[in-house]
Amino acid sequence: RTPLIKKNKIFGVSKDLAIECMGEVVGTAILIGVGTAACACAITKGGADLGVAATWSWIIAAMIACLSHVSGAHFNPAISIANKIIRPDSMTWWKVLFFSVSQFLGASIGSFATLNLYAAPILAFEKRTGVIRSTATGHKSAAIVALFYPSPNLQLAVPGYPSILTATMMEIIGTGLLAFVAFSLGHGKNKIQDSSGSKPIIIGFTVGTIATIFGPITMAGLNPARDLGPRLVCLLSGWGSAVFPKGGFLGSIVVYTIGPIIGAIFGGTLAQFLGNDEKSHKI
Repeated sequence: RTPLIKKNKIFGVSKDLAIECMGEVVGTAILIGVGTAACACAITKGGADLGVAATWSWIIAAMIACLSHVSGAHFNPAISIANKIIRPDSMTWWKVLFFSVSQFLGASIGSFATLNLYAAPILAFEKRTGVIRSTATGHKSAAIVALFYPSPNLQLAVPGYPSILTATMMEIIGTGLLAFVAFSLGHGKNKIQDSSGSKPIIIGFTVGTIATIFGPITMAGLNPARDLGPRLVCLLSGWGSAVFPKGGFLGSIVVYTIGPIIGAIFGGTLAQFLGNDEKSHKI
């Protein structure tokens, strides 16, 4: 037995929590890796593609189906925080912290993999379009893994749209809808999650729908780890300040971290209120 793996502990953390965190790392890494790879394919070939939304939809459904029995398949700090607030006894704040760090790590690994696997197509795209990473034009290639409002590779009819307030509201609404669906499906009164096994597919379709309607505007982050991990990887990969949206660092935090957390809390709370049941959610 190695010093790092002792009885019932891994790296000094309880074995159960360590395995749950590993599940969050693996699931988030695959989710973000596959999702951003779809973005890489769409952007480097010259435009948006509804296939991107479909890819996000199916990969999140697959990861929930594969890992919900391991960690609950949160893959999102906003969902973990909302889960703690709505179900105080479900997890400690320490566990929320461990989960959030695991999700951030997974998102970083997934986006790092995309940038390296698609390095040649990304460089070719930058050369073809005159993109220089460290300048404002760097948004176009950084958007392969990082989030911006609006999506820099789409032409919107209204210059300056959206404002930071509008973008934040979209992230609140989008994440609120996602949390509402997830918490409703996991509610004690809801029998669909016990009988049909359709929960992953329903959540996946929800994500795909949100990505379709909000993707062109905010890129539908819905997840603080989806923002912070890939943005840090971009920052360390040569993009510099070009990794930040028009609101800068503050704008990215407000829109893609604070917005989703607020949305998840409201959406989950609404699901709990409408269910009006003290039975715990299975999230």
